[in-house]
Amino acid sequence: MKTRPQKLLCALLATSALITTPALTAFAQEVPTSVPYQGFLSDQGAPVNGNISLTFRGYESLNEPTSMWTETLTTTVTEGAFSVYLGEVNNGLNELVRLGRVKYITVAINNGVESPRQKLGAVPYALMSYNSLRLQGYEADEFARADQLTDLSESLTAAIATAEAAQTTANTAQTAATTA
Repeated sequence: MKTRPQKLLCALLATSALITTPALTAFAQEVPTSVPYQGFLSDQGAPVNGNISLTFRGYESLNEPTSMWTETLTTTVTEGAFSVYLGEVNNGLNELVRLGRVKYITVAINNGVESPRQKLGAVPYALMSYNSLRLQGYEADEFARADQLTDLSESLTAAIATAEAAQTTANTAQTAATTA
């Protein structure tokens, strides 16, 4: 007879297997294209509460006057904390980050003044891993399989050997003609 903790552990393991299996399958199929962004807002030292509008802009350099990407999100701030996902409304951020074009972002609160530019770190650049699923825009099945490459390699080796043998025969014939 199982004790209560053992039953609970078995139930947790079974539940986690049911939850993680579809999640792992989904992860293998699709790379998220949004970037998490969290912040803390205060007004004269007091945490802000309520709904706010955040306008994010992406720039290629610290001094570039024109933004390459813009997205406005409305979110709820609780005790100063907020969390949003960049690229959910205007998904052009993914491509610009992948190409190395957007390197800095700013945020303006309720259409106010833009914050100083913040350099993007490693997390947004993980979006570049999306390319590993597409292999420069091609699906994996559009490339040659290893067994096809082995067959091709063997064919090329045989063709090279035949060409070398023909060249040797031609050289021998030419040498014989020259000495005769």
